[in-house]
Amino acid sequence: MTPPILYEETQELAWPWSAVGLWSMLVGGWSLGAARGPVAGLVGAAAFALGASALAAAFLFPLRTRVFADQIELRFGRYTRFLIPVNEIASAEPVTYHPLRDYGGWGIRFSGKGRAYSMRGNTGVQLTLTDGRRILIGSGQPAELAAAIRTARDSAARSPTIRET
Repeated sequence: MTPPILYEETQELAWPWSAVGLWSMLVGGWSLGAARGPVAGLVGAAAFALGASALAAAFLFPLRTRVFADQIELRFGRYTRFLIPVNEIASAEPVTYHPLRDYGGWGIRFSGKGRAYSMRGNTGVQLTLTDGRRILIGSGQPAELAAAIRTARDSAARSPTIRET
């Protein structure tokens, strides 16, 4: 039985980036097939764009953040999943950050500031774990996400639960 969800948010990729990605896939596919003629170029562009879009949708988009009583689940697409036990969280604070400067962009990122999981925007929740590691979770509603994480963490500290995944 799945415990109740305390918070849930889905972040889609911002449409300008989707358009740039689709355009680059079409151009890449065209260049692969154009040497064999215009029809092959069109078929190559369509096949490449369709295949790359399907892979991106399965593994990268959207970012779904869910807070349960015992853990935070971050899911990119259908197959990429990260779990953060709430009993390992020392603090959760809403922040405004600079995605390019602080983490090198959006997505699943690693930098000297820690890990970041974000899809769009410049707001999120900065987690500090009990071992000192830092994780940023991008969010369009950082105050609500931070409050849900604190509620889960405080409840887990009073009555720890174990959940098998």
